Amino acid sequence: MARLYCSQQVSYIGFLGPKSRTERILHEIVKIDSTRLESLRDVIYSPIGLDLGAETAEEVAVSIAAELLAVRNRRSPQFLRDKPGAIHDNRLAASEERRNPGTAAGASMRPICGI
Repeated sequence: MARLYCSQQVSYIGFLGPKSRTERILHEIVKIDSTRLESLRDVIYSPIGLDLGAETAEEVAVSIAAELLAVRNRRSPQFLRDKPGAIHDNRLAASEERRNPGTAAGASMRPICGI
C-alpha cells in the first residue's frame, strides 16, 4: 500500500484528468483518509492548469506552467490590463535574488528579459 509521506511542507499537488479520478487515486491508491484529504485541499490542484481554453498538448502545457508560476508566486491569475498599479512589484526583486544570489535590485537586467 502506497502512503503519502513528505519531510517538507507540500504546497502543490497537481493531477491531470477529472476530479473524480483524483479522488479515486487519493482514496484507493494513495490511501489518504477523508480527514487527511481535507487538510490537503488547499494544495491539491485537480484538474491541473488554468482555464485558458487549451485544447492541444502544447496549450495544456502552457496552462499548467502558468498555474505553477501563479502558485509559486502566490498570485491569483488575472489579466494585466485589469491589474491596478505597476505590473511588477517588490516580489520581483526577491524572486530574482533567489534565482541569482548577489543580484542587486534595480540592476541593469530588465525584469521582462531576465527570464
